[in-house]
Amino acid sequence: MLDVIEAVTSGVDPELKWRDGYAVGAVVASSGYPQACRNGLFVPELREIEDGYLIHAGTTLNGHSQLVSNGGRVLLVGSVQKSLMEANEKVYQYLKTIEKTENFFYRTDIGVV
Repeated sequence: MLDVIEAVTSGVDPELKWRDGYAVGAVVASSGYPQACRNGLFVPELREIEDGYLIHAGTTLNGHSQLVSNGGRVLLVGSVQKSLMEANEKVYQYLKTIEKTENFFYRTDIGVV
């Protein structure tokens, strides 16, 4: 995405590649979001998501190289699949593997088919 932004701001028409499919993304947010949320909360251990992606939004490393929250929207868990139902299932299957804690939450109605 940064390459696209740099190209556009430099007056270059970027070459974009598209693929067919449906995308679903659900945000893992810090407790209290969107009002008051606390920073510095330890982010549960994350594993690689098969056929999907994790985007760190409100995360940082603390002084001990541990991943902690640094904002209200902490992560985005996403997947692109052949159908909306498949993408939705992939995202929520992954979210179920994240250790449950009172420090984070995610909505369960995103991308529901």
